[in-house]
Amino acid sequence: EYDFLPVVQNENLFTALSERGIEARFLKFIGAGHGLVGVTGDLPEDVNERFELYGAQEQIKWFRDRLK
Repeated sequence: EYDFLPVVQNENLFTALSERGIEARFLKFIGAGHGLVGVTGDLPEDVNERFELYGAQEQIKWFRDRLK
């Protein structure tokens, strides 16, 4: 299955932000594609769910930390 959003675009954005002194965090989930679901379909369903849950928790934390 083809992942339509190459991870290198996100890596480049993270690098550009960091080089400008902008706080950034980049999480890379090995084997996961866009939406944190396994690209090749070989990840167990519980792994996909854990990736999605962790990703959502990190996004919520980011907003809570910055929108005080």
